Amino acid sequence: MLIFSCKHDPQYIITNPPLVNCDTTNVTYTASVVPILNTNCTVCHGAASYASSGGGFKIATYTDFAAFAKSGLMMNSLNGTGGLSSMPKGGNKLSACDIAKIGIVVRKILDSLNTTVCDTTNITFPVSILPILQTYCLACHSTANAATLGAGYKFETLADFTTLAKTGLLMNSINQIAGLSAMPKGGSKLSACNITKIGIMVRLVGGSVTPPPPPVSSCSPDTVYFTNTLGPLILNSCGLTTSRCHNTGGNSPLLTTYANIRANVVPGSPSSSKIYSVLSGTGENAMPRSPVAPFTAAQKLLVYNWIMQGAKNNSCVDATCDTTTVTYSGTIATIFSTNCIGCHSSSGTSTTKLDSYTGAKAAVTAGRIIGAIQHSTGFTAMPPGGQLSACDIGKIKAWIYRGALNN
Repeated sequence: MLIFSCKHDPQYIITNPPLVNCDTTNVTYTASVVPILNTNCTVCHGAASYASSGGGFKIATYTDFAAFAKSGLMMNSLNGTGGLSSMPKGGNKLSACDIAKIGIVVRKILDSLNTTVCDTTNITFPVSILPILQTYCLACHSTANAATLGAGYKFETLADFTTLAKTGLLMNSINQIAGLSAMPKGGSKLSACNITKIGIMVRLVGGSVTPPPPPVSSCSPDTVYFTNTLGPLILNSCGLTTSRCHNTGGNSPLLTTYANIRANVVPGSPSSSKIYSVLSGTGENAMPRSPVAPFTAAQKLLVYNWIMQGAKNNSCVDATCDTTTVTYSGTIATIFSTNCIGCHSSSGTSTTKLDSYTGAKAAVTAGRIIGAIQHSTGFTAMPPGGQLSACDIGKIKAWIYRGALNN
């Protein structure tokens, strides 16, 4: 039984829950939004009741819905922000998934408007900017969803907006400057009018609207870097406490730092280096030992090349991080192989398996990956030996946001 109330209570605000298993593909007004409205809204805002119990707002037809969407009131009411009464009245706030679906249809309506006349007078955050953010951004960048869907960025308040504006990332993202994640994610670029309004607000709060200089990468594709690749590979396969082998209190030799890894290497001579020789061992001499997965041929080659290149304690910055051509086989599997499958393999003890697409997809579906790699509150920080680079995190998130495909 559904119980509805039309009592107005402007203080009724509930935080959005994170989006989980929410299919926002092929969203339409008739198939996706009408059932939500019929269940939660039309008892007050229907043709027969809107005048007496719906505040004069009617959403009985698409025309009604479009008019409400164009007013800027729709998304603020659903989110209980902007000084408006939160909807539905007297009941639970709509799920983040339902709000996201309505937001997609609202976005389509707003995108269809003729924006040749753009009123940029008297720009304020609650009246001018917040409705734009509600419609296009807060499904990911809310307090509840920022950690898992919004790369840690939230801007529900002027303080949040100001913080992001001063980094220079906001304007560059909505202008879809190369090298940054284009926003809104998965949708059309904001209208020129909306970008102008946000730009004015950014200037008012002392933010930056100047594009950053082109990024310069210090990484060479022919070099194996200890900090970026070799170190995490050995640490996660051999030196972690969870593997109970070559760590403090475990077996000799220690393999937890560059110094003690380097002590078991002869630069320029893989065959004389103990670390490399045990990777090809058999029986009791085989390393790593079960349940840790053995090194693949590609991983052994990384160790070989690092030793041949002098076994340096080197690193690089991948400032030109490409998150537009990410694939599972060419990108994600390599990141997981280097940083994760020492524990998260089919032969390991962890219930999360990341050595196959099937296991990785299951972890994505369970919502465990993004929070873990971002070291978000409520998640077990992974990898335990240190956080992934910002570039690797961005690549994993890009893969997940695009459907975590087996490509």
